[in-house]
Amino acid sequence: MSMPFEPEEIDDLDEILLDEMDQEELADFKEQLLETLDQMMTLEPDPDMEEEEYYEWEDRVNILHDMIDAIDSRMN
Repeated sequence: MSMPFEPEEIDDLDEILLDEMDQEELADFKEQLLETLDQMMTLEPDPDMEEEEYYEWEDRVNILHDMIDAIDSRMN
């Protein structure tokens, strides 16, 4: 099963993308983000891996959380 967003694509996500979306598009986008986040969590890095790789993974998880929070604030 592939993620809706590849790890490299997550790096390019920005709240500006949300400005042009209506409520339905925001809801669909949020579902894709949640699915990606869920799959990212199953890929949590091994504690023995390189520190840089771990921080890269952590940054991407944080970006996903930030985008989901931004969508939630626009939908309420």
